[in-house]
Amino acid sequence: MGKNFKSPKNDLFIHYIGKELTINIFRLDKDNVLSSFSHAHSEYEFLIPITPIPYLIVNRTLYYGECGKVYPIPSLVEHGTNDKLSNVAYLSILISKDFFEENMKKIGYNGNGLYLAEFDFTPKLNNLMKMFKDEVTAIQSSSECIHHIASLIAMELLNRMDKRCNNHIQTACQYLKTIKETADYIIENVNREISIDELASLCNISRFHYIRTFKKCFGDTPYKYLMKVRLSIAKLLLENTNLPITEISSKSGFFTPNRFSEVFKQKVKLTPTEYRRIYNKNFNPSIKTP
Repeated sequence: MGKNFKSPKNDLFIHYIGKELTINIFRLDKDNVLSSFSHAHSEYEFLIPITPIPYLIVNRTLYYGECGKVYPIPSLVEHGTNDKLSNVAYLSILISKDFFEENMKKIGYNGNGLYLAEFDFTPKLNNLMKMFKDEVTAIQSSSECIHHIASLIAMELLNRMDKRCNNHIQTACQYLKTIKETADYIIENVNREISIDELASLCNISRFHYIRTFKKCFGDTPYKYLMKVRLSIAKLLLENTNLPITEISSKSGFFTPNRFSEVFKQKVKLTPTEYRRIYNKNFNPSIKTP
C-alpha cells in the first residue's frame, strides 16, 4: 500500500508514493526558488505544468512548459531546467520502468512517441487522476483498486503517445545552441514585435532553415511558439491581477485589445473577460494592480 496524498498547511507539495506509480504536485511561491538542475532516473515520468514552466529541458531540448500539456520523459533520459524557477506549479507522474513497459507490451507500443514534444492533458486523464486521488485518500482504500486505476492511467498515457506518434514522428537531430538561445530571446522580448528574419539572423542561418530547425527542436514553428508564450503570460495576468484588458494585451505582446481578444478567443475558446470571470475569483475592477 502506498503513502497517501499529503497536503499539510503551507507545504510545497502533495504526494503519493506507491509501488508502481508516484505522484508529486509541486507548488513553488516567490520565496521558494527551484535552482537549475539536470538528472535522470529509471522511472518513466510525465510532467504536467499547472502554471507555465519556462526553461524546461528534456533530452537536451528546451521547451516552454505549457499549461494543459503533458511532457513525457523516458526512462534514464536526462531532464530538468536550465534556469532558476519560482512562482510555478506542476504535477509529476512517475511510473516504474517494469510496470510501464509491461503495459507497453500489452498494446504492442514501440515507444517512439515518448520522444515527441508533448500531448494534451485529456479530460479522461484528468478524471482518472481524480479517481486515483479519491481512492488513495479513502478511509478504506483498496490496493487492488489503486493498482487497477494506476494501470488505466498508464494505458491512457500510452494511448495518447501512440496517437501522437502516428500523426507526427519527430526525427532525430543535433539541437543547435543558438536555436535554444532564440527561444530564450522570444521569452525575453515577448512584449514587442519579433520577426522571423530577426531570429534567423541571430543564428546566422537562412529564414527557411531556421524555421525548419526550430520546429525540429521544439515541435512548433517560431510563430506558434511565440503565440503560446504570449497566451500563457496573458492567462497568468488574467488569473492573478486586476490589470485592465488593454494593459494585459500590451504586456503579453498583442499590442491591441482587439487582436488580443481575437487570438485568445480562437485558441482558448473563451474571451479574456470570460476567462478572468472563471479563473480569477478575486478579481475586482475597482482595485488597481501596482
